[in-house]
Amino acid sequence: MEKFFPANKIILSGNPVREELLNSAASSEEAYSYFGLRAGSRVILILGGSLGARTINFSVLKHIELIEKEDIQVIWQTGKLYRDMIREKLGDREFKNIRYMDFINRMDLAYTAADVIVSRAGAGTISELCCIGKPVIWCLHQTWLRIIRQKTPWPWCKRMQHYWCATMKLSKP
Repeated sequence: MEKFFPANKIILSGNPVREELLNSAASSEEAYSYFGLRAGSRVILILGGSLGARTINFSVLKHIELIEKEDIQVIWQTGKLYRDMIREKLGDREFKNIRYMDFINRMDLAYTAADVIVSRAGAGTISELCCIGKPVIWCLHQTWLRIIRQKTPWPWCKRMQHYWCATMKLSKP
């Protein structure tokens, strides 16, 4: 960059990450209580984005009976675009192990409770999850995967409807 701009005018920065995530002192007990979870079984956090991720949400709906039978707990953020459709499909049905909502106000508690996270691969989310250091299943849109594959072969990717998922373990910086 110094070739084009004076060195004293260059600032190294990155994607902003919410400060409450970086400085969170949330305990597992607080997180479990907030979401109404029980201690002792694994928690999967499914992030359908703040607006919603069609394929992630439809995949969860398609397999909801399977999820309900497993000894896991799920925190599912549907996004506001899919909230009404999902509520209509699920009706008044209550789940002992699935908590779904259109938006999560306390992401610090959601990340604390989660053992593994399923998420879209937006830049902001990737930045946050790099700081969190939890296992992540990234759901990449096929357009992004085509771009990535042009630069790097990803043999561990598996097609899932319109998205591609790649699993990786992130570690805290």
